[in-house]
Amino acid sequence: MPPKVEVFLCQAEVPDLSTYRHIYAAVSRCVSKGIYDLDVLPKDLVDKLLRHGEAILTEPRSDLIAILGIEELEDYQYIRLSLLPM
Repeated sequence: MPPKVEVFLCQAEVPDLSTYRHIYAAVSRCVSKGIYDLDVLPKDLVDKLLRHGEAILTEPRSDLIAILGIEELEDYQYIRLSLLPM
């Protein structure tokens, strides 16, 4: 069985704090948008997934719009692709 990838749409929640002494990390909430076969994804993304196990996209790519159904990202949103264990 070929490997599969799970696609998440994530929204970073950035604290609205202004301080110079402390660092506040953003927390992301991710929602699964589905599980896909690797052969439907562009080759450059498949290569990255096979090497690193994960890919982060901060802008939707035109070659993924039809596949994922995500046309536009709002502020602090990103797409996370994660290779599933076989």
